[in-house]
Amino acid sequence: MVLKKGGSVPTSFDFNTSPFDALTVLEQDKIKQSLDVAYYPKGAEIINADVDKNSPLFLVIKGEVHQFRGNAFVSSFGATDWFDGKLITIGRTEFRYVAAEEVVAYLLPARLIRQLAADNSRFGSLLFADISERLSAAASGDQQRELQGFIMAKVKDAYLRKPFFVDGEMSVFDATRILRERNASHVLVRDGELSGVFTNTNLCDAVLLDRDLKAMPVKEASRFDLLTVDVNDDITEALLMMIRHRVHRLVVTEHGGIVGVLGQLDLMSFFSNHSHLIALQIDMAEDIVELRTAAGQIEKFIRTQHGSGVKVSVIGRMVQELNLQIFSKLWSLIAPMDVQLNSCVLVMGSEGRGEQVLRTDQDNALLLRDGFSFDGVEGICARFNEELAIMGYPLCSGQMMMSNPIWRQQCGDFKKTITEWVFSSDPQAPVYLSTFLDAKVVSGDVTLFEDVQQHLIHGPRDYAGFINRFAQAVNLFGDAEPSWWRKILPIGHTESNDMDLKKAGIFPIVHGVRSLALEQGCIETSTKSRIESLVAAHVLEADTGRNLIEALYFLLALRLKSSLNLNTAGGAAIKPDDLSALERDLLKDCLHIAKEFRAFVSKHFHLNVF
Repeated sequence: MVLKKGGSVPTSFDFNTSPFDALTVLEQDKIKQSLDVAYYPKGAEIINADVDKNSPLFLVIKGEVHQFRGNAFVSSFGATDWFDGKLITIGRTEFRYVAAEEVVAYLLPARLIRQLAADNSRFGSLLFADISERLSAAASGDQQRELQGFIMAKVKDAYLRKPFFVDGEMSVFDATRILRERNASHVLVRDGELSGVFTNTNLCDAVLLDRDLKAMPVKEASRFDLLTVDVNDDITEALLMMIRHRVHRLVVTEHGGIVGVLGQLDLMSFFSNHSHLIALQIDMAEDIVELRTAAGQIEKFIRTQHGSGVKVSVIGRMVQELNLQIFSKLWSLIAPMDVQLNSCVLVMGSEGRGEQVLRTDQDNALLLRDGFSFDGVEGICARFNEELAIMGYPLCSGQMMMSNPIWRQQCGDFKKTITEWVFSSDPQAPVYLSTFLDAKVVSGDVTLFEDVQQHLIHGPRDYAGFINRFAQAVNLFGDAEPSWWRKILPIGHTESNDMDLKKAGIFPIVHGVRSLALEQGCIETSTKSRIESLVAAHVLEADTGRNLIEALYFLLALRLKSSLNLNTAGGAAIKPDDLSALERDLLKDCLHIAKEFRAFVSKHFHLNVF
């Protein structure tokens, strides 16, 4: 029932909520002049399969609307939520929309909405696009600063120092004089077709050789194994390369030719962060006390990056690199060299996937070479876990740490343990296998890990039904019921409104992808890389893969935001009432993607028969 025809808009209409905040003042005026207001009693069918593409866009003022596919509940809509944008563009819908209680809604004419979307691309993207495009559109608005930032910047956007070359036959003495005259820390060196670099560090090394620096060619003191980035590479890739290789500068190329040098300080000026400095402090730490100081700076770094609008995917990768360096440095300070040479240290779980930003439980393991033994290795491992706990990495309540003998074994014994887990009826066995599947090498002999990894990746596929049973955990937390979806709606309830993002969306995506990757024999660790491999193998459609990646990182971003606000590391639960209308809308889309993917995985592995 239409209560009021357009001509003037009630003062309650909020143009500050998405997607209407993307409209210009003139476009908002067109909305104001065209609005209708309608009332629907409880149980009324608002939209069904018989409507045409001229059905209006609905914006809920009061009440709750349920969305169904057939008789299956899909989602809920409350005040400030809108539906069904895609009906306007494709002229049909697979959904029914039913008033779960008395509903009052704005009706926005379809023809006007189509015209506004054609004239205003951001408005159109927020209404009609898939999740990845909508997140991209959201990133361009002031409301969603956390979804934009310098992730889009390229190397060419930073300050690049012009390349200055000297001939390789020039003496070290003369090259040093040029450094002094130019107040520089490096010069590039040409030796025929080769290009190298001569730095202050190389000068110190040359002095220690006790040679005549006036006679010694500079090429003999230079490095020719240059680390390079292209001008069109993401600026974050340059940062990660500096952290990973612990270098102060990168040579920048374009079409294969050297066009400049990107220095550490110049990159730091661009990023306005201290990740590289933290990495250097880790590298230079001479004892555990100094290492603790470096580790203590990481949370501040996370807060700075998040507050600056850096994507959680980028923060996660940078934090993973820093954590790996801390773990590696700590192991080198604790373990005797003989142990280091005959072992491999692993991090596992979300830390191994690079999807843990704030510190949660430690998940680590130690693989020992077959036949190697060392008195006191138990104490070394216990100290490693204890020192990490002091640095702020909590002990694992499930004891998935190298101090536990199960996670500290020789490779042959560990492969036997994996086989036992495969056949075990213990409900913890799939948890252990999942954790190890996400393992990443920290330090030591990587071939030890590769040997055990191949046993896990390829061995279980010979055991009938194993992967199907392994995948079954994707349904661990069940379907979302209407009462659960109401938690997203800002309409007020007496029960707790907290939502567990891990159960609702993160775990189904992560474990579903992990199961499909195991079936394919994929050795990638991060969920993003696994999805890309599954798309390449045609297991997933490209659009599905892209939407899964965007949905996962949006959910991780919400969890990080909640954790930082509450000063907690776990942060799985969020309060939907604290989200903006756009965040709630995107959250519903992401949870729907997770639910659809869970259904896909269930069908793929025939989980209904297990």
